Amino acid sequence: KIATKTTPTKTVSTKKTPSPPTKKTTPQKKPPKAAKPECASYTCFVKLGDKHSKRGRTMKALGAYESALKKNPKGVEAVTGMAFCQLDLHRYASAIRRFRQAMNMAPAFGDAMIGMAEAYKAMGNKQKALDYYKAYLRAHPGGSRAALARRNVLELERAMGKVAPAPKPAPAP
Repeated sequence: KIATKTTPTKTVSTKKTPSPPTKKTTPQKKPPKAAKPECASYTCFVKLGDKHSKRGRTMKALGAYESALKKNPKGVEAVTGMAFCQLDLHRYASAIRRFRQAMNMAPAFGDAMIGMAEAYKAMGNKQKALDYYKAYLRAHPGGSRAALARRNVLELERAMGKVAPAPKPAPAP
């Protein structure tokens, strides 16, 4: 492209010259990453399952939890993780069986209690969902999922007509 600049004394022409051709190089291949060492412990497999689960890789998470259970067949965290995977796959009856298994191992295990509530809620069984949310709140009133449980208790009670509906917001002026 040619552009001209006008100055009070003269007109100057500026030409953009193309840059000299660069030598093409073939891209260097990166060496393959070293394979991560296999988990050797129950805790490692549970953490791996949790990581896969949070990233939406349900089947990989299931595999990691199964490996954890081979290391510790009574591992409540792995059983609960598997139950949440079943819940993600919409296999509600299987999820409930696993949550129940976890609660038989540790009756007040909070994640299993919330999982049971979520499974029953997903199935449309509002009363059982409500019962498990309330049980969680009795056992863990300040727990990490207490706010979630309280919101769901209120929502379910309203849906079942057990609480007056929330007041409608005032109209904007």
